[in-house]
Amino acid sequence: MEDMSLCESMNMSMTMQMTFHNNDFKLYFDSWNVDNDFRYVITIAALFLAAIGLELVHFLAKLTAVYLKKVPKSDYITILLNLGNLCLFFLWVTLSYLLMLAIMTYSIGVFWAITTGLTCGHILFRIIKSASPIANESLYEELLVKNPCIKN
Repeated sequence: MEDMSLCESMNMSMTMQMTFHNNDFKLYFDSWNVDNDFRYVITIAALFLAAIGLELVHFLAKLTAVYLKKVPKSDYITILLNLGNLCLFFLWVTLSYLLMLAIMTYSIGVFWAITTGLTCGHILFRIIKSASPIANESLYEELLVKNPCIKN
């Protein structure tokens, strides 16, 4: 009995799938068991939307960074923007790690849903950024001057 390791004495074994598969898997919780086609499609759609949401958070963080450069430093708006940027960073890191953990299930569909969602989100928010007035500095300056909440 003294020669047995702790794992042997507790009768535990751990196995991990190390190749891509399309079989049943659990995502994040034991209750989120993807064991039929309906749950698989819902999971894939949710992860795709979460990946687009991650790109949205990244876009909003960049947007607040642009506003922070333009707003006077002694203003209460700066404090609110810094707090908002901090919350966006926390959300970005959390979503990034959750999506990474989902990819680590080694499901082909999960991998493609997340990478496709990140790509679509990146393209979508790049188009929005190029069409927005913030991309054009002269239009941004005009909006900044007309905003009564921001003091120059």
